[in-house]
Amino acid sequence: MKISVFLLILCTFILNSCYVYRPEEIKKGEKPLTIQEQLKPNNIYKIDVNNKTYLIKALKWDKDSLSAQINLKKDIRKNFAANQITNVRERKFSDSRSNFLTVISYIAVGVGVYLLVK
Repeated sequence: MKISVFLLILCTFILNSCYVYRPEEIKKGEKPLTIQEQLKPNNIYKIDVNNKTYLIKALKWDKDSLSAQINLKKDIRKNFAANQITNVRERKFSDSRSNFLTVISYIAVGVGVYLLVK
């Protein structure tokens, strides 16, 4: 029972670590997106405002002010002016990190089964 709870918690941390925060990629020939175009409602971002980094869930834009939830576990909302936001990193799923963790977990399960059978 204790081992299964431990494995469940471990799997949760492994899957959560597959998410990374990356800036929006700008392709050649395209103009850079404005802050309002980068921050879409209901997505999770890391933003830099006045030399502080916030993990936010964007809620909505009111003219040039972003209403966001800053603590994802609690409903704490804060407004940010578009001209105060200096850096935006979007939360994305990393396939390469996921594949690496999958291979490591398969190896760990294989070693565990081998040790139990031996």
